[in-house]
Amino acid sequence: MASLKRVDSRNSVVVPTIQIGVLPGTAKNASEIATSISQIAPDRFEVTLLGGDEANTNSLSASSPASWPAVEVLIVLCSAPETNDVARDYIASAEPNVILSDWNIDRITSDRRIFYDILEAHRDAVISGRLPMRLYAGEVSKVIVRREHLEIDGRIILKPCMERAADASDDDFRIYYPASSGGGCKFLKTGRFDGKINDVRTDGPCIYEELVEDADAAAKFGQDQRRYRKRDRMLDAAYKFVPGLGKSGDIPRYDDDDEINPDSDLTRLDRKIYVVTTASLPWMTGTAVNPLLRAAYLSRGRSKGSVTLVIPWLSQEEDRKKLYAKYDFKTPADQEAHVREWLRDKAQMPDEADSETGIQILWYESRYHPTFMSIFSVEDICERISDEDADVCVLEEPEHLNWFRAQGDPWTKKFNFTVGIVHTNYKQYAKAEVGGFIAAPIIAEMSSLMVRAYCNKVIKLSPVLQTFSPEKEVICNVHGVRGDFIMEGERRAKEARDFDTGTGAATQCYFIGKILWAKGLDKLMHLEHYYRKTTGSYFNIDIVGDGPELEEIRRAYLGRATANREMISYERVASSTFDFDPPKSIREFRRTPIPAQFLGRKEHFEHAHGNKYKIFINPSITEVLCTTTAEALAMGKFAIIPAHPSNSFFMQFPNCLPYQSKLEFAANISFALQNEPEPLSPSLAHQFTWEAATDRFVNASAITMREERLRAKAKKSAIDDRIAAFHHSITKGKRGDVVRTLAGAGPVARQSGKWGPFLESVRTRTSDSFYSIVEAGQDNAFLVLLIVFFVALYVLLSTNILPMSYITGEL
Repeated sequence: MASLKRVDSRNSVVVPTIQIGVLPGTAKNASEIATSISQIAPDRFEVTLLGGDEANTNSLSASSPASWPAVEVLIVLCSAPETNDVARDYIASAEPNVILSDWNIDRITSDRRIFYDILEAHRDAVISGRLPMRLYAGEVSKVIVRREHLEIDGRIILKPCMERAADASDDDFRIYYPASSGGGCKFLKTGRFDGKINDVRTDGPCIYEELVEDADAAAKFGQDQRRYRKRDRMLDAAYKFVPGLGKSGDIPRYDDDDEINPDSDLTRLDRKIYVVTTASLPWMTGTAVNPLLRAAYLSRGRSKGSVTLVIPWLSQEEDRKKLYAKYDFKTPADQEAHVREWLRDKAQMPDEADSETGIQILWYESRYHPTFMSIFSVEDICERISDEDADVCVLEEPEHLNWFRAQGDPWTKKFNFTVGIVHTNYKQYAKAEVGGFIAAPIIAEMSSLMVRAYCNKVIKLSPVLQTFSPEKEVICNVHGVRGDFIMEGERRAKEARDFDTGTGAATQCYFIGKILWAKGLDKLMHLEHYYRKTTGSYFNIDIVGDGPELEEIRRAYLGRATANREMISYERVASSTFDFDPPKSIREFRRTPIPAQFLGRKEHFEHAHGNKYKIFINPSITEVLCTTTAEALAMGKFAIIPAHPSNSFFMQFPNCLPYQSKLEFAANISFALQNEPEPLSPSLAHQFTWEAATDRFVNASAITMREERLRAKAKKSAIDDRIAAFHHSITKGKRGDVVRTLAGAGPVARQSGKWGPFLESVRTRTSDSFYSIVEAGQDNAFLVLLIVFFVALYVLLSTNILPMSYITGEL
């Protein structure tokens, strides 16, 4: 198995390497030749001079070839008898895949294209599997730079891609990134990144190589490397589904290829936009805050009433008390006043918060599901929107919005254009539950069906998310942070420039988020232990947040004795009854407490602004795109986070300190404690703003005419229509209530208004025990059977075994 070499930490780009051995014989310039071969592609070729740097015929004869390292490509520079004997012995022991000899080495190593082609010509499976997917651009080649790829003489190479000059003496290597990841170019020789450079070189012939973005995928390079790219989904779909289209990338070109389909063009100010989400303030969750700010920024420059935020109203008072605690909203108008107040005061957007000049707010009836800890609609949201105004719909969490959706028109039929933004990795959360190995693939398949059926374009916040609909989706961070975080970062940068001694921030770390083991707090504990083993002491940390596992985690960090001494419980003192309190884990019996303070729930900016902290630690790998990490970096703090696909957006910032091992984490902590964060440049700070996020969202939502043609050829829309039609048929009326009940919808199951009395009569006529069994069983066995049925039906529809006319009732 060959090793993997990291090319660029910005997108976790890695490439498989090829081991090359040079057998010098009587050649005087063997070392120079070995160096010239290495310079062809330093990131792909690892060259060894067999026999040592001063190897010659005598030393080769005296040494033992069996002791030399094994290589995959052997280059014999001289055909002298002595060299041939040594070469035969070495070939017998090492068994290299490719053997080259008796050719003009100077001419071959001076042109990278020739060397690549010679290796390819041997048709060895191992070597061919590790060579990159590449295209050559000559002096007269026609190179067209696209948003997600390059077209070279009618053929396509996908970004991110490596550019190398054909001249092997030119070591100016560059990586070009796709527009969906922010675009730009990185110069590997100097490490400089320029977000404004997207045009390729024109000063001579070049080689363009596709890059692998995921280390696990690169490990599979023995198979077709293109299959494991985090690639442009449109082309992937074209390769799979368009008859007669080969992987050569030969796609007809038209003059309007880069023009935007008018339905997907959100830059037009005459569009009516509805942003539909699954949560609302004062519940401070990402699906409440981010859609609100997205709607507010989309409304800028548009006429009154152009942007409407569609959010849930919890119709049951018990649900509102459970979620909103101290807030007592009697009507949607009361809650709307709170939402607008937050937008005006916290987000500092008074114009957008004004009901006369800013965004409009539309409420839909909903219930809180305690098992899923989520809000679901109990009515058809589309019915609340007039057909005349139904132009553009932004579905925040499209899978969540449609799992238990009531009957109604499909979103893609109601609106001219529907774009879905996927926030949550439900598949990962399902894996963490009991029986997750069964539930996770089922949840993933159900989510994929819902997303592809109801979205024209899908935006995934990071590569960590599953594939939903390859021909529709794109990876792009379309979130920003509030202006006060940006201003705090500017303040710290100005203070550092004025005094040139740093901000004087306290050398203390902090974590903020929901207090759950799944948020990486178990990993943080292990990292604390390793840091103590390395340095002799723990590092101090403040843990900010609340959650159902707070007390268990607090005891695990502080130890049972310390945690109990710090906890003041007047109820326990006043009570004379025995309180049995068994330990949750063996960690509670630690003798040396970790110096962590648990400060409860606090607002991130209000608690962490100023010079109180300078190091933010977030070891979680279950997030899709962590908002608190973005906020900490925007405030000019160090962010120590795992080198994980969910964090790929943050790798471009100088204060981001990623780690892949405990040793790297400890080194990052030591570095951060002894140094000050680098002031953010205006261009990098702008990446965090909602203005930049809105621009990314508009660009990511766009569908080019080229994509539209490929989608039409792929003929996937018919399958999407069948899924939507079937979903509609089983979710309407009494049948829909039964299906939702069996699927575990609980309080949101009965939406038709016709089935409730019947279920109540069943409850009165049967024993409580039987009804309890039914209620308990609906969340597991029935759900599994139902979703297996969904998957089987999807296969039947996609293969035309079951015609759509049967589902729609035309037969």
